[in-house]
Amino acid sequence: MSVIIAIAWIWEDAALISAALLAADHRLGVPAAVFAVFLGICSGDLGLYYLGRYAHRWRRLRAWILTNPSSRQLGRRFRRSTITNIMLIRFVPGLRTIGFTLCGLWGIALHRFLIAMILAGVFWIALVFTLVYQLGASEWLEQSYWKWSLMLLALCLLVFNNYWAHRRAVLRNKS
Repeated sequence: MSVIIAIAWIWEDAALISAALLAADHRLGVPAAVFAVFLGICSGDLGLYYLGRYAHRWRRLRAWILTNPSSRQLGRRFRRSTITNIMLIRFVPGLRTIGFTLCGLWGIALHRFLIAMILAGVFWIALVFTLVYQLGASEWLEQSYWKWSLMLLALCLLVFNNYWAHRRAVLRNKS
């Protein structure tokens, strides 16, 4: 269980998929797997938030980010609709690290961040864990040695999705 929490700090999606497959393989109970993933994801997100709060102490970094007009405007949007923006960050690949760190840097209230982060985390975990668990526990995979290749397939899909999203963002910024 502690390994899943540690993996979630490094790569949330891999921890989520691993926990669901371990639960589907009956090597870890479903409640324990969900709790470990939830604890790992929430503590990692909170760590990023506090990293942003700590970065707020560096005058040069604070000036560089907070004097930028688009950053100030984005910060105001985050304060107005924190839950919607955190939900967007949770579901769009590549935005979590910078998004949660900026929430701390912009001074988003901790209670608003926690509520939004927990809601987004619950939806994310419920969706991905259920899909992977159901697929991993299906009869045709139950007795097959291909079950753990599902982990490799899911990780490849996540890597491809992150690459594709990054590529689209780069191309959009060039035009």
